[in-house]
Amino acid sequence: KFVFEKLLSNKKILKIDNILKYFSLSIIFLFLVFQPFSLIYANYNRVDRSEPGDVYKFWDKAIDNMEENSIMYVLAFSSNVGMFVNEYEYGDKEIEFIYHNNPKYSVGDMIESLEKDVPVYFVGNKNFLKLQFNTERIGKQYYWPRYKEILELYKVVSPKVSIKIEYVIDEYSKKFGEKFTVEYIIKNKNKERV
Repeated sequence: KFVFEKLLSNKKILKIDNILKYFSLSIIFLFLVFQPFSLIYANYNRVDRSEPGDVYKFWDKAIDNMEENSIMYVLAFSSNVGMFVNEYEYGDKEIEFIYHNNPKYSVGDMIESLEKDVPVYFVGNKNFLKLQFNTERIGKQYYWPRYKEILELYKVVSPKVSIKIEYVIDEYSKKFGEKFTVEYIIKNKNKERV
């Protein structure tokens, strides 16, 4: 406004000048407003996050497949997503989450829960836990590229039979062809008879 008044300071303001002034200001305003709206319109489909992410879908299906009042042992980068889904989507199932840094995260506690007929599940740490338990995979696995992590839900069916085998030899150095006796001691590490 100041620029136009300065230019026309000694001249009479014509009606056409007012129209041109407001028309040019309107065009400038439209150009300033048009760019953000055109970017939003062009890129809305890429930034629309109304559908949950794949990692959320994995945890949703995993917890949906679990039994009520069960325990889940979790060692995964996405455990916070699972905790959120458990708390706010499936709170009525009362599933207890036990994280890897919790003192309850142990093979002994898992066996105790199985003895009390509490369903036990785990996500992550499968290489170690599959050595200790008979398991079955529930649902599909999901590869999370963010942390290069494979997420799988397993149900613990039963502990594996565990025995300890020790040997006793009277001497460790023997001559070639010499006969000797080896005594084996087999210890049952289970509570029941094997």
